[in-house]
Parts: sequence; C-alpha cells; structure tokens
Amino acid sequence: MSLPLYKEIEYKSPYLYFKLFSDFSNTIFCDSNSINSEQSKYSFIAIDPAAVFLGKDGAASYNNIKFKCLDPLEYMKNKHSNFSHKNIPSLPPFQGGFAGVFSYDFARYLENIPSLAIDDKSYYDFAFAYYDLVISFNHASKQAWIVSNGFPEDKSDKRTNRAKARIKWLEGFLSTASAPAIDLTQCGNITSNFTRPEYKKAITKCMSYIRQGDIFEANLAQRFQCDLKAGTEMPLYLKLRELNNAPFSAYSNIANTHILSTSPERFLSLKNRQVEARPIKGTSRRSTCQIKDAKLAQQLCHSAKDRAENIMIVDLMRNDLSRVSKPASVAVAKLCCLESYVNVHHLVSVIKSELNPNEDAFSLLKAAFPGGSITGAPKIRAMAIIDELEPHRRGPYCGSLGYISANGDMDFSILIRTLVIKDNIINFHSGGAITLNSDPEAEYMETIVKAEKLQQALNASCIA
Repeated sequence: MSLPLYKEIEYKSPYLYFKLFSDFSNTIFCDSNSINSEQSKYSFIAIDPAAVFLGKDGAASYNNIKFKCLDPLEYMKNKHSNFSHKNIPSLPPFQGGFAGVFSYDFARYLENIPSLAIDDKSYYDFAFAYYDLVISFNHASKQAWIVSNGFPEDKSDKRTNRAKARIKWLEGFLSTASAPAIDLTQCGNITSNFTRPEYKKAITKCMSYIRQGDIFEANLAQRFQCDLKAGTEMPLYLKLRELNNAPFSAYSNIANTHILSTSPERFLSLKNRQVEARPIKGTSRRSTCQIKDAKLAQQLCHSAKDRAENIMIVDLMRNDLSRVSKPASVAVAKLCCLESYVNVHHLVSVIKSELNPNEDAFSLLKAAFPGGSITGAPKIRAMAIIDELEPHRRGPYCGSLGYISANGDMDFSILIRTLVIKDNIINFHSGGAITLNSDPEAEYMETIVKAEKLQQALNASCIA
C-alpha cells in the first residue's frame, strides 16, 4: 500500500473544523480565505506533529533535544530526506511535511546584518513542526480529506499501520468534538513604538540615504501593541478572517507564539520545480462609493511612484531567483497588475522560473529570503537601514509562513497584516515603501490605512 493514506470526509468551511482544535498546541492552519482569488483553491489544517524544530540565535532544539545550529535549512533538508515521498496527484499539495514560520530575523543566518534594533520580544527565529496528519480542502471541487503519511516510523509496514491509526483517530475525534463558545474580548488601547513625528523623521532619514545613493527604496514599518486576555487567540483569528479575507490567511500556535495572519502576499511557491513569486508594492485606500473606488484603483495603476516601487522589487526578485533557476527561465508573467482586497487596492507582479536540477526548496529559500517587497533594494543595505531606523526587531512580521511538503514542493506567504501574540501581548506592524518621491505624512497615513482591519478585529481604540 503506497503512502500517504487518505480518507475523504464531509466538505464544509475549514474554519468549522479548525474551531474544534482550540485546545491543541502546535497547530497550523493555512487558510485560503478569499473570494474569487486564483490563489484560494486549497486550505490545510495540520495538527499533532511528529516533531517540533525551534531556533534562536544559533541555538536550536528538535523534539526538545538542544544543540547548536548555524544552518537550519540544511538541518531541515537532512530531516526531510528521511521523510520524503511522492504526492497523490488528485489531492491538495500538502500531504505531510514541515510547516511553520521563519521570522524576519532569520535573515541573520543568511546575511551579515547589523544588530542595532532592540530584541525585546525574543521571538524564535524559526518555529517549524513536522506534520504527518493533515486535513486538506479543495475549495474548487468542494472536497476534504484526512491525510497521513505514517512518519516518523522508519519501516514501510509500520508507517502504513501508523497512517491507518492516525486517520482513524482523527476521524473519530471529528465526529465527537464540539467547538467552544466564541469570546470576542475587547483589547486595551493600542500604542506604537513610534510617535507620528518620530516616524516621519525616520522616513526623512531614509530618504536621505536614497539621495546619497545607498539604496533605491526601503520598507519602513511601525509596531503597534496592546494587551489580550489569555485563551482568546483563536476567536480573535476567526473574527479577523471575517473582516479581512485574504488568499494567504493563516493561524499558527507553534511554541506558544500565536501568529494570526490575513496576508494577501505570496512569497514563494515551488511546484514540480516551477517557481512563482508574487511581490506586492503599491497601495491605495478603497472607497465604499463604487465610482470613487474605481477612480482610486485607476490612480494607483497610473501612479509613477507606485509602479516604480513595484518594478524595483521585481528586478530584485528576478536577481534572487536567477541564483537557483535555469538560465533564461526567469520571466515576469505579470507586471503591476491590480488586485483589490477588503480595504485596499494593491499592485502585484508575478515572477516565474524553473529551478535548476541541483537545487531544491531549501536552497530556493536561502537564495531569496526575506522577500524583497518588505526590505527594499538593494536588499542587504536596505535591511541594515531598517535595523537602524526601526526601534525594535520585527520578529515574525515580514517573515514567512508556509510549508515544505514531503514531496519537495512548498508555498510560503509574507507575514503582513498579521497579529503576533506572546505572553498575552499583541504586536502588529504596518509599513510601506519609502522612495525619493515619498511624502512623509502620506506614508504615515498609509500605515494607518493598512492597520485598520487589524484594529477593528481587536475592538480597540483608534490609532492616532
């Protein structure tokens, strides 16, 4: 009997299943929650992992065994080689494997970045789990399955028996479990790590670096914070996804850090050795008036500043992908196309390539992390300036969440429009690209617009 094994179950909205796992730790929900989006075909709920891999500043643990790890991607690759198998073509693409979060600060494993910003939250640089048990959804065909590959058993018969037992256990759980009541707790006042004048001053300083020729653009963000009652993370996510549906929405509670994301942006996908990146650069507020909304969208499409921001990042991503792709395979499939979400319009480009035969998901991540749309260009110098101008390290914000499937395919989002909860404190960021044509007041207000839906989900007082 070939692995993985699977059992079809009743199809219903993934969040109805997801609510049943409120008491489970180390759960991840990749929630393609967007209407009429080509990226919203599949969703996954992965639970009860066979292993958890965590790391911070070169110290790591794998299932609580601690060791020094300076190359986490290589370590994951070695583990992955023991777990690999072919996918069943008729099922959604994540059929067991690694899933989790790379913090923005994971870049320090890959590049020499200054350490000027304060690391006051001590988030993990990476938090991944190996999942052998997944509920997967195909929204196009309205089907759902329980899937298990039977790992970490190392013998084929033992793997098959484990897979059978895991599917049977989860099927029984789903038939008897009930969802808890939803507690929509109101949070306290929101504060920022910048005052309005401080943020505008940082923008001015960033623009001076551009004039000096250090960079072409940089993404500058402010961090907001408020308190949250313990145990209300899942209800908060469910509320957030209702307010701001997005194709790369996600929830993760690996290692007691909760990630609640409604990201619209794909960082990288890899399927059958075909690579896709979808950087977002260029943002406009939406209007409830249909005529005004259409005008705002057209203004964004014809904005020289926003198009320049996007094109610079497209060039950066083309360069990153060319490091691991077949010669001449890197191509821009779409340039500065309009995508509209609940409260904003975006300009989105699509870059595609074919991976070199000797490269894989892990070397692709090494070549391209973090996404250029949330750093600036040139990437390394922009990241150094960000570390100088932003008071605190970003943590998961502008990192990536996603999976590396057991067959070697992967899909990762960029963690924007994201709440991060640790020790009953919520942090979320909002930022934008700073160029030579930036207006500090307009850039500040863009961060407020982008944060509106997160603020509404918190039932918190207005951000000034």
